Amino acid sequence: ARSKESAKKISAALEESTRTKLEIDEHRNIYRHFAQFGSRLFFLLSRLCLINHFYRFSLSHFVELFIETLQDPSNTTNDIDTRLDKLGPSLLTRVVHKMGRSVFKADVPAFVLHLIHGMRPEPWGKNGWGLFTG
Repeated sequence: ARSKESAKKISAALEESTRTKLEIDEHRNIYRHFAQFGSRLFFLLSRLCLINHFYRFSLSHFVELFIETLQDPSNTTNDIDTRLDKLGPSLLTRVVHKMGRSVFKADVPAFVLHLIHGMRPEPWGKNGWGLFTG
């Protein structure tokens, strides 16, 4: 009797675990595009050390900016699509304002162009970027 009861409890717990896993996966997939956007942005920042070795941005600081963006009330809305549309530009703006302060004035154009090209390479076309890089 106890083993049947235990088996039922285990079965119920497994079903609940499966439902929870599916729910988590669904939420994770909703924010996947924003996570990829953030990842691409961080790795673009990490390549700035090629311009000047002083430009080393910490992952922990970037994660703080990422979380601030998610928690920012101006990005909160009942419509998830509208929220997702706001998150990327909001993170990019936050990064440019916060991390851009540490870039030397002479390197600001390179910093901004590097981010623009890295985040939106499509409008540049095949040879468009070559106008800036030679």
